[in-house]
Amino acid sequence: MSRPNDPSRPDLYTRITDQIVARLEAGVRPWSQPWAASGSVSRPLRHDGAPYQGINVVLLWGEAAARGFQSSTWMTFRQALALDAHVRKGEKGSTVVYADQKVRTDDDDTGCGCAFYAPGPDFVQMPVFESFRDPEAYYATLGHELTHWTRHPSRLDRDFGRRRHGDVGYAREELVAELGAAFLCADLGLALEPREDHAAYLASWLEVLRDDKRFIFSAAAHAQRALAWLQGLQTE
Repeated sequence: MSRPNDPSRPDLYTRITDQIVARLEAGVRPWSQPWAASGSVSRPLRHDGAPYQGINVVLLWGEAAARGFQSSTWMTFRQALALDAHVRKGEKGSTVVYADQKVRTDDDDTGCGCAFYAPGPDFVQMPVFESFRDPEAYYATLGHELTHWTRHPSRLDRDFGRRRHGDVGYAREELVAELGAAFLCADLGLALEPREDHAAYLASWLEVLRDDKRFIFSAAAHAQRALAWLQGLQTE
């Protein structure tokens, strides 16, 4: 486990990003929740039930998928001992990133009646509910577009320098929206339904991640802030 001032941290960025790039190259979205234990979907959980956040969600989902884990709960060796539990011989630890907490869309260029966020007039456009193959697909798409909605200057003011459809800024924002939808679906207990058009984004995401080894950390943090913003709008 690495901490913010750890001199090895740049290598951690590279190592984690290279793992994610390898999974994307294999056609696997590492931010898709990999298990459905007892029919439920959730973020990775600490031993006390608290959900992991940001990049750690992506890291632990990927670890669970790669190693065939069925449980969403994670703990340290000492935490296991405190519960009178035992770690199986040969098991290895998984990377979790610790960082200090700091306080501080997709618009459709063709104008068709599909799902998109229009930043100018500031609204989310969704096809009718009945046009989706199931409720999960509808809410996964809505979560993606609502993550875009949080980038407006009156909300989180998120700007990656996008100038046109398909440029680097566009790809960065799309990756944030993908992660935001994944986190939101996990919190709602829904399986993330992949959108067919997102397969076309794989090449641009790979380009962004290869060029900037730190961006997946930034994207996960932006997605986490977007989720917190959306959750803050909920009533009890």
